[in-house]
Amino acid sequence: SVHATGVPFDALAPVGELRIRFTMLEEDIAPLADNVTGLELDSLELEEPEIVARTEFELFGFAIPIGMGLIPGAQDGRITFTPTTILIGDDEFSAPELAENPIFAAIAGPLLQQQRLCVAQELPRALTVADVEVARETLVISITGDAAVLGGPDLATPGTCE
Repeated sequence: SVHATGVPFDALAPVGELRIRFTMLEEDIAPLADNVTGLELDSLELEEPEIVARTEFELFGFAIPIGMGLIPGAQDGRITFTPTTILIGDDEFSAPELAENPIFAAIAGPLLQQQRLCVAQELPRALTVADVEVARETLVISITGDAAVLGGPDLATPGTCE
């Protein structure tokens, strides 16, 4: 959905406020899987307020299910995924708690770090990802473009990632 206020009749004048709300259903978030944990995942589910990534690894011939709860967000125009909980079998641990454990941190430290996904190249350069959240079974991405010039090059030119 798009909400704009202060839209001028002159296409080369800036709008006052431009807000875009983009939603994705759980079945549409599969392309994010490579960016949320750095692991090959079996599933990615939306469980408000988290995205829950699940997979299995094998240890001595036994399959051990693991999962990770991630809070989505936005920072510097990028989509972020911050680990909050780690599920190992039936046990749940907080990500900060495990990050303080020297043994676990040495083995899985990179998994406990925030992952960042730049989507600027998918958006016009006048638009910025402002917030990302899980609302019920929907991933909601809020985008802003205040002072964008609707008839100018900023809405016709893709953004870039550093």
